[in-house]
Amino acid sequence: MTEPFADDDAAAASSTEDAVAASSRKSRALLDAALARTIAVLAHDLRNSLGVVAMQVEAISVRADAVVPDLPAIRGHANVASDHIESLADMTNALISFARGSTSSDLAMIVAEAAAIVPLRPVSVSTPPLAAVGLDPLVTRAVALEVLILALTTPYAPVFAISSGPSGSLLDVHAGQPLVPDAAVEWVVQFESLGGFITPTVDGIRLQFPPLA
Repeated sequence: MTEPFADDDAAAASSTEDAVAASSRKSRALLDAALARTIAVLAHDLRNSLGVVAMQVEAISVRADAVVPDLPAIRGHANVASDHIESLADMTNALISFARGSTSSDLAMIVAEAAAIVPLRPVSVSTPPLAAVGLDPLVTRAVALEVLILALTTPYAPVFAISSGPSGSLLDVHAGQPLVPDAAVEWVVQFESLGGFITPTVDGIRLQFPPLA
């Protein structure tokens, strides 16, 4: 007599697991798409930095071949090259770390990690001690990265300000001009379907993230 109920319970459990797995795949896909767009942006930074390093190495070679090598100038060129190489290493490490994802729901930490991916860009982050959000951390990471990419399309140095309140956490991006994402793109559709709100402002954009349940 109890077998039908057992079968129903097993089917319900299986259905729940399938739904969770599908949601996880969708979240991962959102983050992967954001990472792909970020890599396209980073390619320009990489090319520019490698160009600077190549110029410094050439200058070192010329000065080293002089009858009297200018050691202070050589050290200066080496320091410039070293700084760019260090920034590229930081960029690579930050990108790898961000791509792996995290279980943290702290918006402040996630935005700071996103900004660390672009060390050669003048991005500022003002954060509270904690700004927890009620979204899948992968979705939060994808949204933070997409907004960063959007802000980098302007000629201004963006400032990211995070605040937290009873109705959820806010991400205000000040970028010198309104930022209006395409309402049809997947990250916008998913973010709003999960309870998030996006509002362009006079000098950027505001996103309201749902609070923890």
